Amino acid sequence: MRNLILTTYISLDGVIENPQNWSMRYFSEDAGQLATEILTGADSLLQGRATYEGFAGNWSEPGADAFSKHMYGMRKYVVSSTLTEATWNNSELLSGDLVEAVTALKAEDGGDILSYGFGSVAHTLLAAGLVDTLYLWVHPVIVGAAAGPEDLAWNAKIPESHFDTKDVRTLTSGVTVLTLTRTS
Repeated sequence: MRNLILTTYISLDGVIENPQNWSMRYFSEDAGQLATEILTGADSLLQGRATYEGFAGNWSEPGADAFSKHMYGMRKYVVSSTLTEATWNNSELLSGDLVEAVTALKAEDGGDILSYGFGSVAHTLLAAGLVDTLYLWVHPVIVGAAAGPEDLAWNAKIPESHFDTKDVRTLTSGVTVLTLTRTS
């Protein structure tokens, strides 16, 4: 059984929307090392359309570093009701019921499945109990600019879920990365 890993940036006030606007000042060498470790530990990527399109634009060609090479080369699954094709290297669209599709992916042979962000795809997978590990990159900033509930990490669609704290790492920038594993 493959593990599904969800990694996301989050502010102190729970904002996950537009992290490029508030997280970049906290990027550090040790953050890059950890991000590369998490990415290269997985063999496939699961993304919603918006994240997929953003990542495809940034890694449309293999780069020279380990993160870029792995991001470009790994298998990618994109969840979208609007895309008709997935053109980024090694990509395919997932069709039908998301929970059924991801359950089937997890049952296949292979390594971990990694997903970035915390939008509707993540909420659906959390609600279905399919997320095995969470990496929450807690940034020491209060954004205070959430436009609506979809901009926040948690919402009423996610039932009570329990996780064990596997690791807590504070990066040189002050970001605290919580590694949490599902208990039930």
